[in-house]
Amino acid sequence: MKKILLSTMLLCGLGLFTACESDRDSNPTLGSPTTFVLNTPSYASITTDLANSDSLTFTWSQPDYGGMPLQCEYQLEASLTGEFTTAYNADAEDNSGADYYMFEDYYNLCNGSLQAEDVATAMQILGNFEEDADFTTTPLYIRCSCYVPGSSSLSSSEKVYSNVISINTLPYYYELKAADPAIWYLTGGCIADGSWSNSEDAIGTGMLPMYPVYGNEYNRKDGTGVITYTGYFPANAEFKIIETPGNWNYGICGDGTDMGTSYRNGDDDTGNILIANEGYYTITVNTADKTCTIEALGSTPTLFSPMYMTGDFDGWAVSNAMTAMETWGSAQNHNWKAELDASGGDTTAKFTIEGWGSNWGATEFPYGAGVNNGSNIPVTAGNYTVYFNDITGQYYFISK
Repeated sequence: MKKILLSTMLLCGLGLFTACESDRDSNPTLGSPTTFVLNTPSYASITTDLANSDSLTFTWSQPDYGGMPLQCEYQLEASLTGEFTTAYNADAEDNSGADYYMFEDYYNLCNGSLQAEDVATAMQILGNFEEDADFTTTPLYIRCSCYVPGSSSLSSSEKVYSNVISINTLPYYYELKAADPAIWYLTGGCIADGSWSNSEDAIGTGMLPMYPVYGNEYNRKDGTGVITYTGYFPANAEFKIIETPGNWNYGICGDGTDMGTSYRNGDDDTGNILIANEGYYTITVNTADKTCTIEALGSTPTLFSPMYMTGDFDGWAVSNAMTAMETWGSAQNHNWKAELDASGGDTTAKFTIEGWGSNWGATEFPYGAGVNNGSNIPVTAGNYTVYFNDITGQYYFISK
């Protein structure tokens, strides 16, 4: 009886072992692919005129991770040489060795499209074409990268790259323009009209823009960098700095100490920025790393009123009075605003008081720091809102 039971147990165990082996054979095994297929589009051999096209569409297959149904993220890249050795980096000082460009868009499916304008931009960056170049059909090499996002060990693996395909394009000269400096805004009971406003239409009346600093580097892509504001603050002043008008959840708040600051990144409000002692202060914000410092100016600037913006646009008539932006109770205004329609052509401008006893000018545009009896500011044709600080001489012509 014991022998029969033992045999039965052995047979059952063998069956179980066989079943497990069979089940294991049918399960997918995690693989480590080295490449995947980017399909050659049907239009590849036909010249795509980028100036007269909307988008270029691409399809590809998922890398073979052993049959695992993984959520992947894909990104398209372009090269004029097909080498793909050094990526263009918008933050780098020298991109002379860059031979490929990574487009910003990510895709979760095995297809995606590129805007023709973005392709033209990439080709301009890589080819450094001259404005008067005689463009002909130019091959553009495209590949696709793939990686697995998430917290798994697989997500830390290297990117996988597809094969490289070639498409025929007709590029055109694309004027590359760096992003304007990113401007943040002050609001509070001792700022502008004291209304604690936070809306786009309140800029210059209920909230004050900060100023870019000429000579500083700003990120070409998003305009982040150092901006400043200098002005008068009463004793026990309270205010905030808003990153984007209309949104209180992002910007510089206080940390509960005198002149202490904390960046609010969509989380709870840590309170208002506090300045205990009356006086003039310079506030410096680095919009790239979201830091802020506040320093006493150490002097009492001269108050001017009225202030004028004049130039070739009005025949140097000194009749275009600027608007004071600091109007709350006991404000001491040093920040001014004006509108300038120079859409008819290039012109010049300066800031001055009546009689030209104090006037500010410089050679930089659209922002800079004017000095007394400085040069005429060369203004490019356009329609602008102009901001000026008479303590620092900083100005900014912002296109409407």
